[in-house]
Amino acid sequence: MVATVALVHIVIALLPEVAYDALAMHLFIPAHLALRHQWGFDASSYVWAVMPMLGDWVFAIGYMLGGETAARLINVGFILTITWYVRELVIWAGGTAIGARWAALIFLSTPLTFTESSSLFIESVWTTFVVAGILAILKACSSVEETKHNLLIGGALLGFAAAAKAVTFTVIPALLIVLICRYKIWTKAEFFRVALLGIAAFLLVGAIPYVTAWILTGNPVFPLFNKVFKSPFYPPENFEAPAVFGKGMTWDLLYRMTFESGRYLEGRTGSAGFQWLPLFIPSAVLLIGFRLWRGGGLMLVGVLCVSFTFSSTAYLRYVFPSFAILAACVGIAFGFANRIRSFVYPALCLAGSAVVGLNLLFLNAYGFYPDFQLTPLISEDMRRGYLQTRLPVRNAVELVNQLNAAGAPVAVFAQPLTAGLAADALYPTWYNLRFYSLIHAARNEQAIVDALASNGVDFVIFDSGWGDAEKRKLIEASTEEIAELGTVTVRRIASAYRFQSELLKYPDFTSPEGWSSGPEGISRAGNGIAVSVVSPAFQSVPVMQKRRYLYSVKARCNGQPTQGRMQVNWTDAKSQFIGTEIRVFDCMDSPTEYKMEIIAPPKATLAVVYASGHTSIPLVFERVSFRQ
Repeated sequence: MVATVALVHIVIALLPEVAYDALAMHLFIPAHLALRHQWGFDASSYVWAVMPMLGDWVFAIGYMLGGETAARLINVGFILTITWYVRELVIWAGGTAIGARWAALIFLSTPLTFTESSSLFIESVWTTFVVAGILAILKACSSVEETKHNLLIGGALLGFAAAAKAVTFTVIPALLIVLICRYKIWTKAEFFRVALLGIAAFLLVGAIPYVTAWILTGNPVFPLFNKVFKSPFYPPENFEAPAVFGKGMTWDLLYRMTFESGRYLEGRTGSAGFQWLPLFIPSAVLLIGFRLWRGGGLMLVGVLCVSFTFSSTAYLRYVFPSFAILAACVGIAFGFANRIRSFVYPALCLAGSAVVGLNLLFLNAYGFYPDFQLTPLISEDMRRGYLQTRLPVRNAVELVNQLNAAGAPVAVFAQPLTAGLAADALYPTWYNLRFYSLIHAARNEQAIVDALASNGVDFVIFDSGWGDAEKRKLIEASTEEIAELGTVTVRRIASAYRFQSELLKYPDFTSPEGWSSGPEGISRAGNGIAVSVVSPAFQSVPVMQKRRYLYSVKARCNGQPTQGRMQVNWTDAKSQFIGTEIRVFDCMDSPTEYKMEIIAPPKATLAVVYASGHTSIPLVFERVSFRQ
């Protein structure tokens, strides 16, 4: 039965990702790393850019090796690893193999576990390190023989947990209580050095993301507690979790978790599983009543973790490690009841069977694949059709990647579900307060265009249900549709608003100001200037990387047939040459206009725009324009 339920988790991982958190962040980051081979830690563009991300780095390994599906399978792999640790907790506490199987089955069948495995949440990675760290610390405190290595291992594992999620710090107080109660074991002289090494391992590994955030933003837990740290990248206020989840524990918590799950997460009734009343309470009575101290201590750790976390936010995903720990406690009780051969064991088995059945019946209470539709696995076309029905913004991202060859930033006036976007995403939300302010302040079409252009935006992803009606009208009026994908359209700045700003001084050569040439100087010829390959004219202008520009010239022959050259050289902030854009044309007797759209390459800060011949025979340029 355990293997069958595990197989369901694995099969669902093969489907396309459709969950909000994953597409906005946990799959977005691996895709970004695969594209750029680095993460920019840009908190001004992504407010979560400096949060602890060990889970995302782990997913990125799979993504770079095998794409989205590989990353999702790694996630399931961590869920199965947690299940193995649930078994290890049962065995450590003196439980039996039967009890371990019951614990694993209850944990895997819990709807919240299915939610964590079916989408790229980071709780799978985080919980693995937390549960493994707790097991190591408990082993270190249970016998002298286990102390030496497990103190160091436990410290390192909890450090990895802290590097994955800051909620780890609500687990530490529970472990401190255990360490204080068992101080006689680990405070012995021969273990003191190991204990210090364990603390050092925790700090060395766990501190990395917080030190990084402090250096880059001035707030080690950015954007949390910014009223205290006052980072310039976020308003001087404390980030608050949604009030709907509340705080604290109540006497009827187990009932509410089961039948009012929406109070504690975004799911429906049964999202937390049905084991809490019929299994957890009897298990607690058995563990305490028969003085099964290891099982009781384990239960105490699990309950304390919930208590400390709920004192801040009563959100069940933040106590996912406790789900694993308390499932192990139930397994310990099953094993003990079986060993004493009392009527309790058949009763527990009956209740356990009912619980597993209900859990499986409500498996999608907090899931994202309610119909278990497997057609996306058949072909790429069916996958695309599935996403077009479920989440057309994902197909819009794929289309933008094909159009946006230069990787210019993309404005997203839709839900921020842009994982896989081969460019920076600009969200007019709290994710990017600077861009949000620009869009929020825009009162006309030109202001929208200016906000987009100033950020180098060429393409826009737009959802017809985004924002308020007035803002939607402005965006639709200032952009033009390229493709429609259900309620989502891919757009770009309207032609009437593109390339309005001339960057060159005196593009018609009415004055030589701004223009440079060879030693001979600029040679006038009628309404323009005469240039050749050995005596070009050029002008330098500042540019923005990945932004699109319109380069146009108006030229004619100067008595002899020849060729002209349109040329732009790109340099970086250190005046180092990056590359060049060249187009050669045959001149005509009458003035003729030639145009080319070009995109500034990455790191470009300066463009050198030329009016040049392609041979030593001169021709006349009457106008050179470089517009953004």
